[in-house]
Formats: sequence, structure tokens, C-alpha cells
Amino acid sequence: MNCRWSFLRSPAGGEPKSILAFDTDITDRKKLEAQFIRAQRMESIGSLAGGIAHDLNNLLAPITMAVDLLRAEGKSADGVHVIEILERSARRSAGLVRQVLAFARGAQGARIVVQIRHVVDDEPSILTVTRQTLETFGYRVITAENGAEAVGVLAVERDNVAVVITDMMMPIMDGPASAMAMRKINPRLKIIGASGLDTVASSRAASAGIVHFLPKPFSTGALLTLLRVVLASEPAA
Repeated sequence: MNCRWSFLRSPAGGEPKSILAFDTDITDRKKLEAQFIRAQRMESIGSLAGGIAHDLNNLLAPITMAVDLLRAEGKSADGVHVIEILERSARRSAGLVRQVLAFARGAQGARIVVQIRHVVDDEPSILTVTRQTLETFGYRVITAENGAEAVGVLAVERDNVAVVITDMMMPIMDGPASAMAMRKINPRLKIIGASGLDTVASSRAASAGIVHFLPKPFSTGALLTLLRVVLASEPAA
């Protein structure tokens, strides 16, 4: 209820004579405001979904590959390191899900900050597990932590690189940009793009001339199968 009060004064002396009260039922307005806030919240969740999906897939990718890798590694030092990556990724996944659920519950309760990108912890985990996986199966691997670094490495190792596997979303220089830069160094370079955002990433990969695409999270089998296909294919025109 919204209440407003006003004095009614005497025409003669201007002294307050009575009080005029205006009472307005604003229940419907409050309901509409609450619905609007909920609609805004749902819209925000929708816009966050892409980033959340990317982060969750980044967290799940090393878990998925590490399970297969541990079977081959046994109890080596590298195996212990992979277990640590598994534990950290699982813990971060649970924390991210809790943040999303808390946000989805609405205005009631404590407010939190939803961390959509967290690219320092997640990407090195994927990089480490992917490198160890490929080395376990006999491949020689050169790694880079971002697109700009990858371009620099390729400039030095041009004749020693048969295929590049690049994430589509990276700091400094993303996958499509780095792919185009690497193609200038070696126009016949074979490139595999990887991302958890299938539709957007596939279109961006195609625009950068990336023919082969690996959706995350990917298993060791999917990685090795695609790698064999790409290595056996004709070089890019």
C-alpha cells in the first residue's frame, strides 16, 4: 500500500483544517516489478550460459582425458600430477556449479560474484594433460600458452611442426587469429580447432580456414583418431 498525506487548510486563516489521505494499492505493480526482475535475471542467465559452458568444458576436458591417461601411466610421477589436475578441476567444477545455482535462485539470500572466465588455471590443465596424452602415445609435442606465443614458436619450429591443435578461445590472440597468422608462416599447415562452444566455434574455425574441429570435452580416443585423420590428409591448399 502506498500512502500520501496532505493538509487541507481553512480558506480564512490558512490553518490546517483536516488531513486528506491518498491510499493506493500497489500490489499489482510490485508483482509486475518482481516479474520484471525475474525476467531480467533469466535473460542474464541466458547471456552467461555461453561463457559458463566454455568454462565447464574447460574443466571437464582434462578430467575426461586424464582418466584414459591414468590407465596408461600407472603410478609414475606424471600420473600423480594428472591426479592432482583431476582433483583441482573437479573441485573447481563443483564451485562453479554452486555459483550458477546461487545466482539462479534470485535476490533472496547472499549476493555473489559469478566468475565466468578463470583462462589462468583451466587452460594450463588442458595443455598439460593433452601434452602428456600425446607423448604417451609417441608424439613429440611443443606447447604454447596463448595464440601469440604459438605463432612465435611456429616461426622458429616451422619445419618441425606437422599439425597444430589450438583452442578457439585464448588470451592475447584467439584461435582464429592465431590460425590465420600461422598460415602466413606455413600456408600448408594442418590445424585442428578445439572449443566447447560448438556452433560459434565451428563457424569461426571455418572463417579462419580451420577444416578440422574437436569439440570439448574430448576423450583421448577422439583426440588420437582425429589426429591420425588429419596427419593422413592432404595439406591445406
